[in-house]
Amino acid sequence: MKESAPSPAIASLRRSFIGRLGLVELLVLALIGAFLASIGAFDTDTVDAPRRFAYWIFPLVAGGACGGLIEERLESRPWLAGHPWPRAAALTLLMAVPATLIVSGTAVVLFGARLSVGHALNLYPQVVLICAALVAISWLSRREVLRHALPSPGVAPPELREKLPPKQARARLLAVEAEDHYLRIHTEAGDTLTLMRFADALKALEGMDGVRTHRSWWVARSAVEEARWRRGRGDLVLAGGLLAPVSRAYAARVRTLDWAREA
Repeated sequence: MKESAPSPAIASLRRSFIGRLGLVELLVLALIGAFLASIGAFDTDTVDAPRRFAYWIFPLVAGGACGGLIEERLESRPWLAGHPWPRAAALTLLMAVPATLIVSGTAVVLFGARLSVGHALNLYPQVVLICAALVAISWLSRREVLRHALPSPGVAPPELREKLPPKQARARLLAVEAEDHYLRIHTEAGDTLTLMRFADALKALEGMDGVRTHRSWWVARSAVEEARWRRGRGDLVLAGGLLAPVSRAYAARVRTLDWAREA
């Protein structure tokens, strides 16, 4: 089935602005800050409104921006890219360092507070808890945008896109390969190894224009450039030179595909 391109508004929500951070996360952080300021959280209700809103909104947005840059760096590490929970823990702990400095600096500028190492060390555990909540909210809001936004034709479905770094999430999906309990997602921008069952991936791929070629391979039809057959089995040459095996069990189904039909 042919999919139309996403609207400019949806595309802007999905686009990364600062590192891994997108517009939707920035808006969510600003709204959280505005809410905390409006209720005078943590005894800030005695402070005048302009300073109170600045105190809550700026550190949340600036700290989130630091988190977006850190997350982008973490996703470039192969092991962390495929393990979301350790990546989230590392992101939280690292993000809390600049966030603590931002909170302390904002208090100095707005309220004339004194900046000291001891105060920053005492503040750090509290900021870690806040950062953990912000990371969870950011990832959940990002997942909802991915699930409800109409994707560009050829990209991976939401369940797979959320496991990919930004560049690969925007790229055309070529194939999905099972490796023990892991899944290697091949795209035109590279591949990523992630923890996911092949059965779950196949379920997510049901709406995609592709075919299972092997007990551990699924291939996008538009990615196939050549089919090579030998003794009841074969290989599909995909874009970029990637080879996907075709086992005897799936050869008959693959041979009946109409490679020229419109996607």
